[in-house]
Parts: sequence; structure tokens; C-alpha cells
Amino acid sequence: MRILPPDADGLMEAAMILRRGGIGIVPTETVYGLACDATSAIGVASIYRAKGRPADNPLIHHAANIDMVQQIADCSHPAVESLAESFWPGPLTLILPARPSVLPEAIAGGSTVAVRIPAHPMMRHLISLTFKPLAAPSANLSGQLSPTSLEQIDPKLAEQVEFAIDGGPCSVGIESTILDLTGEVPMVVRTGHVTPARLRALLGGQIEVRRHDEGGTPGSYARHYAPRTPLFLTDTLGDLPGIGFQKPRHANQIRLPKKPEAYAEGLYRALFSADCWGLDRLSIERPPRTPAWMAIWDRLERAVTKASDLE
Repeated sequence: MRILPPDADGLMEAAMILRRGGIGIVPTETVYGLACDATSAIGVASIYRAKGRPADNPLIHHAANIDMVQQIADCSHPAVESLAESFWPGPLTLILPARPSVLPEAIAGGSTVAVRIPAHPMMRHLISLTFKPLAAPSANLSGQLSPTSLEQIDPKLAEQVEFAIDGGPCSVGIESTILDLTGEVPMVVRTGHVTPARLRALLGGQIEVRRHDEGGTPGSYARHYAPRTPLFLTDTLGDLPGIGFQKPRHANQIRLPKKPEAYAEGLYRALFSADCWGLDRLSIERPPRTPAWMAIWDRLERAVTKASDLE
């Protein structure tokens, strides 16, 4: 894996690789992505093959601006304008009717496309240099933890890409909220930094939240974002001191921040650390069951070790 400098020359070289069907690892504000030109059948096939991603799991398309979004998606839904003004660039993905020009392989043969404008300026600049939307699922092997820094990339994945760009630690730390606008009622199909409460406040109407199932939309698998280390939730870690991200000295436990935004930013980093430490198991204290913690609970419930995983 070649590390390209995060400057004008490095981004131009990355854009040229993407334009000829190559794939590479790129920074976003949520997690690092495995990117290709979303209009390239070669690039899209390479992403599915490199990740081991199920063919029924469509790819999120990343656009540089609203004009590019309109080229790939029907933006006639009355909520799109206000959502774009409030949350783009940012960690909100919208599912909209796909334009006929969208590559069928990139949307799992469906009729809708998931699209967002990322907040990371380096990612937006790269998209502009490529002149095409970039498909960029998380830069992980399918079902595993999403990396929030370049050091967390799995070596098996690194062997299959042509380049990587180091954009620093991801500021959000979990994947984008996904809002489906193609049904009768707007549906949150993956929770994230943009909470259902914020969406309801903006749209002034009913929004449903769907629990994860088994495919059909990006980020909808029930088992996902999981570390190799068996993960368990506990009611309390007792009176142990804050452990942060050093190897724990007591009972394989990690204490995470008490605010949901800081917890989200550090969650995958802590789980990656546990895998590196070679622990037999890891315990994390259950966060509060309040709306502000909904995205955290979504990730924990998919990552936690179940009895069937130990058989």
C-alpha cells in the first residue's frame, strides 16, 4: 500500500488512479473509506472483492457538491433541500431514487442510491479532481471494525489497494446516519451523529427508525462493526480508575467518555486497541438508554458477542 502525501500532488495522483478503475483508502470525517470511481464497473467490482462484501449490500456514493448529487439521484423529495442545507457537508446519507446512469452493480441492482457530501475537505477535493462520485464503504473487511485512522487498516485489505491517503484521525468516529426518503414516511435505517431527534426537529413530521436487519441498504446487517476480541457489556466497571486507551490492568475492561460524541469518536479506537492487545475478552460499561446514545447502542448491539458466536 503506497501512502500518498495529503497535498495537491498526492490527491491528483490518487484521482488519476481512481479514474482508471483503481481503488484506494481515503479519509472522511466518519471513518476511513475504501474508494473507487462509482461509475467504474472495474472499480466497484474491486471493492466488493477486496472487502468480501455481500453483493446485496449497495455502496454509498460520495459527492463533492449538490450538483453532483443531482446527477446521480432524483432530488425532488421536498425534504432534500432543507436536509442538504442543514447537514451537508456532513455525516448524513440520503437514500433517493437513482438516476438511470447509476451503475447497477454499485446499488446492488436496485432502484435507489445512497448519497452524501462528506465534510472532510480532503475527500471533497479528491472527488472534484476525479470528476465522478466516489463509492467509499468503510475500509475494512466485511463485518469487521471500521478504521478511524490509517494505522488501523487490516494488512489483508492494504495488500489489495493501490494507495492510501492519511487525513488524520476521523473526527466523528462512527459511520453516517442513513435516512431513506423513498417510502411514505422518512426512515432512519442507520443511526449516527445526526440523530433522529435532530431530523424530526428539522422536518417537523414523523420519522421512523428501523432496526438493523439482513441487508438491502448500506449498513443494515445485524452483525457488523465487530472486533475480533469477544466483547461483552456490563452494568458497571466498579471503582476502577479511567483506563483510556492504555492496555487495561484490571479484568480486561475499558472505560470510555461519558458524552456520546466523545464516546463515538473513541469507540472503534478502543476496540482496535483491544484486538492489538490480544485480550481473551473485553468488557465495556453499558451507556445510558437515551436518544442521544442511540447510535452508540446500534454499534454495540451489532458488535457484542452472543452465545452463538462462542459455539
